[in-house]
Amino acid sequence: MDKFYDGSTLIAIRIRTFGRGINPITESIEPLQVLGARYPKEAEVLAHRYAPRRRITNQLQKCLVVRNGHVQAKLYGMKDNPLKTTTLKTGDVFILLRGGYQLKFLEDTDMIEIKNGPHYDDKIFL
Repeated sequence: MDKFYDGSTLIAIRIRTFGRGINPITESIEPLQVLGARYPKEAEVLAHRYAPRRRITNQLQKCLVVRNGHVQAKLYGMKDNPLKTTTLKTGDVFILLRGGYQLKFLEDTDMIEIKNGPHYDDKIFL
């Protein structure tokens, strides 16, 4: 797991591998909760659901799952300053917590994007 910071502020996390069992990736205070889960054959998760509860968030977070392909990701800090450029490859999971980002697809890429909602068209271009 690679973590990317702007000073002491966590901006993004890239996951390539994780251990057996339940592995919390994001902190419990984050609006987007990401866990890695690795179970042995015939393990079970008991049937369950979650009680209705009002959840309030004021920030959008995103998780990208690269199913196939190669992507260059440029990260921007809390003041829109360029921070770091990294690459994502097939199988990578990339969690964008804060700041901004830019993606350049280096080859044909299939990717799943997950974000907390509700969705508003409030994108700010850098």
